[in-house]
Amino acid sequence: MKNNKSSNSKELKQIKKMPDILKVSELSEIFECSEYFVRKLIREKKIQAVRFGHGYRITKKSVLKYLEGVAA
Repeated sequence: MKNNKSSNSKELKQIKKMPDILKVSELSEIFECSEYFVRKLIREKKIQAVRFGHGYRITKKSVLKYLEGVAA
């Protein structure tokens, strides 16, 4: 994920348009990173997620909270 304010604001705009619950693949597209990196953020508890079958589901609120911490 890119670490600059314009990138974060772009991601915020994309997330606000996304559904309330995201898959790892959807979040990786928004962050422009690998699915592995998103799962790493989940394992490290930087983003909260719920295990759902063989994958994870991530709330939009959790993503916004993570981005606020990165931008600070």
